[in-house]
Formats: sequence, C-alpha cells, structure tokens
Amino acid sequence: MAARSNDYFVYIMTNRSYTSLYTGVTSDLAGRVWQHRNEPTGFARRYRTSILVYFEQTSDVWSALAREKQIKDLHRSDKIKLIESMNPEWHDLYETRVALPPRDPVADRMTGQFRFGDGLVGPIAPPDPASAG
Repeated sequence: MAARSNDYFVYIMTNRSYTSLYTGVTSDLAGRVWQHRNEPTGFARRYRTSILVYFEQTSDVWSALAREKQIKDLHRSDKIKLIESMNPEWHDLYETRVALPPRDPVADRMTGQFRFGDGLVGPIAPPDPASAG
C-alpha cells in the first residue's frame, strides 16, 4: 500500500478480544498503526487497540475528517457491518495490506535504502535517463 503524500486514511482499530473499536484519521497509516502497537496513548493505551480491521483512503483531508465523524457517530452494529463489508473475518489488515514501517528519511539517506509500496527495500539508484519520457 503505497500512499501518496496527500493521501489520508480513516481507519478502525480493535483489541484482541474485539470488544473496543477506535476510529481515527491519519496521513500515515503505517506509522499510526505502529504507534497504536508500540507507543499507545489515551484510548489506544487504555483499551489496547492494536489490530487494524478497516480503512478508507482519500486525497481530501476534509472528506477524511467528515468520514471519521460519520463513522464515530455510527452505532456499534453499523461499525461492525462496515468492517465486515471489507474484512469479513476481521484479519489484521496491517499485516496484509499496509505492512510498511514508519518513514525515517534520515535513516533512509544514511543507509541508502528506499521503500517500495509493497514493503520491499532496495538501494537508491539515480533515474535512468533513457527511461525518461
């Protein structure tokens, strides 16, 4: 899942017993999931919401914020229907659809590595002038 710099995500996280649902919005889905798992605060810390079960992607921040509010206003049963429309078995989507570590541009420059959208890591190479179109 390669996100452009102007992409925003509305997401739902749950805990291991699937009893709590957390809805949020972010421009860095991989980084936000990492934060839920490794440095949680507030609700995420109290209820241990670390499993990504739903997300939507948009390029408009205002649409993302409006959608977050809309989802937060849903009854739990409607949130469950929404989750199951995308993820009927409640798999952790971070493992299968996101799986990119948070960006660290300094470390990337120092190691000479970059990340592809599928999570693979490769060396930084100059653009090939022959392929420029």
